[in-house]
Amino acid sequence: MYVLASILPTISIFDVVVKGSIAIFLFSYLDVNEFIVLSTTTLMWLLNFVIPSIFGSYFVLNFKLPKPVE
Repeated sequence: MYVLASILPTISIFDVVVKGSIAIFLFSYLDVNEFIVLSTTTLMWLLNFVIPSIFGSYFVLNFKLPKPVE
């Protein structure tokens, strides 16, 4: 699944859609429920992209440059 998802160039925001559709396509051959596949890919996207982006944005927005010593 990750090999196919890595080959396709996407923007990070749409990465969950691409990985979800590829996962549904591949796991449909194994008769895995679509809801489970979508839940797993969404949770992985949240843990790998959304939460680090929120923490990083918080630190970037609160960063203050040190005052130069005169």
